[in-house]
Amino acid sequence: MDQIKTAKEYNIMMGAYEHEGIKFVPYLTPPETWTELQEFEVRDDDVFIISVPKSGSHWMIEIVQLLHNDAQADKVDRSNLDTALETRLGEGTLPGYKKAVSWNSPRVILSHCHAHLLPRQVWQKKPKVIYMVRNPKDVAVSGFNFLKQVLPPFIRDVNAYTENVISDDNIGCDWFKHVLGYLPHENDDNFLLVKYEDLQKDLKGQLVRINDHLGRPLPQDKLDQVAQLSTFSGMQKSYAEADRKAAEKGQDYTPSKVAGTTSYLNKGKVGQWKELFSVEVNAKFDKIYQEKMQGSGLTVDFE
Repeated sequence: MDQIKTAKEYNIMMGAYEHEGIKFVPYLTPPETWTELQEFEVRDDDVFIISVPKSGSHWMIEIVQLLHNDAQADKVDRSNLDTALETRLGEGTLPGYKKAVSWNSPRVILSHCHAHLLPRQVWQKKPKVIYMVRNPKDVAVSGFNFLKQVLPPFIRDVNAYTENVISDDNIGCDWFKHVLGYLPHENDDNFLLVKYEDLQKDLKGQLVRINDHLGRPLPQDKLDQVAQLSTFSGMQKSYAEADRKAAEKGQDYTPSKVAGTTSYLNKGKVGQWKELFSVEVNAKFDKIYQEKMQGSGLTVDFE
């Protein structure tokens, strides 16, 4: 790993392949995924939570499950939080689209797929879709913090990592391609776009939007409870209790942590990039953002 000096060398080492313009790592997403995923059977009452990674999707999963369970935190099932539709946790493990077949309805399904790679039935049957958007500078910082222990030395710095993220050699979710691929669906009846920063500013107001989208007849007092439970401190308490119960039952997963190691919970401060980006990297980011998002109609809060 120490000998790797460029993104191209890193991609070669990881065995990255390209599918329809996006680069993937076969360890997490084997090439056969894309053929098999198209046959995934979508249920009418499925709820798909979709985003670029590190955009608040697990926060949204918690909110949706609380709404589904009438604000009863002890009924929320967190056993599949580390399961994204198109990925697996490692060789020999089942990918999300095979695991989800056995889940009880209504399923809350996480995906980081680009719009054109989702199962065809998502656009045919039109289940509920909630698309999370977070400003891309904070996404880069959050991604760096999440991955920095396993990154090669040449991008083990937030500015070097960010430059790689906005380069053509980046593996996985290109923020610009991802977001631009979903914006044409913004007026679809089954589609709701929620901005991470709006959740931070007006949680109760966004809960009303989400609840209306799901068609849940929850009264205001229940929505108030969901709001309290889905704050950072509320989720800390819920996760701690879930961890305790899982340990008591001898279960082989820790609900609060990704693969039992990294916590899902992050305060997610808006504008954290300002403390870390160099002037040069910020200017480069702004230039690319303006070029790619011009005319998109999307506005995001960077601070």
